Amino acid sequence: MSTTNTRHEHVDLVLHPGLGFRGKRSYSLDLPSNSSTGYSWTQRDQYVPSIIEVSHCYSQNQGPPGTGGTDTWTFTAQAVGQEVVKLAYAPESDPDDVSEWVELCFKVK
Repeated sequence: MSTTNTRHEHVDLVLHPGLGFRGKRSYSLDLPSNSSTGYSWTQRDQYVPSIIEVSHCYSQNQGPPGTGGTDTWTFTAQAVGQEVVKLAYAPESDPDDVSEWVELCFKVK
């Protein structure tokens, strides 16, 4: 198993049910990725999935075959509370060989 780097981020989102939405309700994160290497970003853990809705898409950069791209993850507040979401960058052939982690700690008010 290779040495892993972990990036930690704390994100505050504001949600006012019944009064309309004010402030930041969603958060987007762009991560460099290159699916031609066999590596991709996957969601590994989400402890309270009712608080944050997670979606993502991959955009290929222009260039010759093998050119990387960007994996864009969007996290949308659904309810008040706290949530931790973990993303891992690992090959599909060996998902335990994680080369990089991103841990996002959300606080929804």
